[in-house]
Amino acid sequence: MMFGIIAYVVIFLLLQQVLANRPNIVLIVTDDQDAELGSMKTMHRTRQIMKEGSEFSHAYVSTPMCCPSRSSFLTGMYVHNHNVYTNNDNCTGTEWRQIHEKKTFATYLQDVANYRTSYIGKYLNKYLGNYTPPGWDNWMGLYKNSKFYNYKVRRNGSLVHYGSEESDYFTDVIKRETISFIKDSVRNSNKQPFLAVAAVPAPHGPEDAAERHRHMFANNTDHHTAAWNYAPNPDKQWILQYVGKMKPIQKSFTNTLQRKRLQTLQSVDELVKEIYDTLVQLNILDETYIIYTSDHGYHLGQFGLLKGKAMPYEFDIRVPFYIRGPGVPTNSIFEDIIVNEDIAPTLLDIGGVETPSGMDGRSILHLFAKAKAKANYIKKDGRNAVKRKNGWRHTILIERGKLTDKNRGLRDKLEAKKNLYLSKKERKKVVCKRLEYNGPCTTNRGFRCVKDQFGELTVERCPNFSEISNCLLRKCKKHKLINKRLLRIIRTNVRDFKRIVNETNSQAFKENQEKFQKKLMAMAKTCNCNRKRRKTRSIRPKRRIECDEKGMKCFEHDREHWKTEPLWKIRTRRSSRIRQHRKRKRKLPRRQHPSCTVTGVECHYMDNKHWTTAPFWNRN
Repeated sequence: MMFGIIAYVVIFLLLQQVLANRPNIVLIVTDDQDAELGSMKTMHRTRQIMKEGSEFSHAYVSTPMCCPSRSSFLTGMYVHNHNVYTNNDNCTGTEWRQIHEKKTFATYLQDVANYRTSYIGKYLNKYLGNYTPPGWDNWMGLYKNSKFYNYKVRRNGSLVHYGSEESDYFTDVIKRETISFIKDSVRNSNKQPFLAVAAVPAPHGPEDAAERHRHMFANNTDHHTAAWNYAPNPDKQWILQYVGKMKPIQKSFTNTLQRKRLQTLQSVDELVKEIYDTLVQLNILDETYIIYTSDHGYHLGQFGLLKGKAMPYEFDIRVPFYIRGPGVPTNSIFEDIIVNEDIAPTLLDIGGVETPSGMDGRSILHLFAKAKAKANYIKKDGRNAVKRKNGWRHTILIERGKLTDKNRGLRDKLEAKKNLYLSKKERKKVVCKRLEYNGPCTTNRGFRCVKDQFGELTVERCPNFSEISNCLLRKCKKHKLINKRLLRIIRTNVRDFKRIVNETNSQAFKENQEKFQKKLMAMAKTCNCNRKRRKTRSIRPKRRIECDEKGMKCFEHDREHWKTEPLWKIRTRRSSRIRQHRKRKRKLPRRQHPSCTVTGVECHYMDNKHWTTAPFWNRN
């Protein structure tokens, strides 16, 4: 007995030591930062720090939009699996909160690896600050989309408003709060490892830079890449076929926006440097991973597209990605293809947690172990470049942010075709697994799956309880099958049933609900309630009326009966609608002249009546 207790204590102490020796993690995520337009060239502090680690030159995002991309790096799943297709649909919606938000890398690191977790900054575009997502010990999430001044955040259970003072600049607030969390974790957590996520809003709009940076980059044109203002492109995607060259005012706008975006990133550069210095001061730099990346890229005039993202081109899907920490090669460039779905499995691998089967990404840590052999290194711009003949990944999936009607129809056809190979019983089983057919009948459920007398599944319509109750009151009272007291009980039960349905979903209520439903159905059968629709009593348009019927009188009319001749007999009168239609019909061939279809040309047809003064060419 004593030996078993001692063994248990030893195992417990060893487990605590293993958990305590796990490395810390700092994840810095920017918003809309590109890898093609030269944004990293101006972040000298960040590039200098990340030279102590490795850069991935082919880092991509599967869906270049804010909410889908952020949902992917949180869960490690592609968009078609977590169903956050746009910045609106299901962005912090019911499905996200009930299913996928409970399976982020934070929940696994907190529950399995005993990490102390913190999220500070922008979360998801439709986050309303009305709850704290699971998995985070310290939470400071931005209300809705990116802002730099005059914003509000949910801070550990309450909404906090920030104003327009220089100290309220959001990137600086994120910096202060992240450093405070790191210091508190080291001093008070008894060597518990921590995960700190700093999700900065820069360089996303409204591109408000801090006062100290608003004079910088006046003449920067790094966004003038080879594809800048390269339009039109008849051999490219349909939208690029119709986009023309930019006007001078549009070119000036791209230059201004580039300058403002770079200015906002200077505060992020300071954030990285101060977090790095804090780790050095606390003597935990060697046991901490630092990852720097963005949720997606950006374009400014590329192929004539003025500004934005969501396009399947390098400038929108390729992002900067840097990592430094224990076991990461220094001053190295990896040319392996990685995607944002790899972030969650990588963080779990750092924390010693096995990657769940539901995640689509893969951990990148084992790439570093394979790269340590000197034979894998080649020199590139004075740095060690890791290039393998047989890469770990050759293709990635780039998904559109919205399922088109064409693809949705194709998906439905494929699913229907797939079900054709099943037997009738198997098809019914597939149908009955759907959520809308499971469970007992309620006031909001139209159909349910039940077993018939032969034990086979079948779909039947749920009874409408209001119809049954009205039928009971009508039929049973008419045939005097129940007394007034029972009628009063039925009325009370139906009224209470409707009220309680919207108030509770407890197991006890469901049991009472089923009993009450059975009681109503039994009474309905006794009263022979027929829920079929009553036939309309209106006369059909072509129904012949017999004049011999009782109470029916018939009259015959000729043309002289009408005081005014019908309008369709008057040939000389034309309605305004007919005149307009004929006039439009005469003009249509002229408007369809080939010269009027040229882009930027508008055709107007005028005669002598149009001019106040007759044209010179008609004076003679």
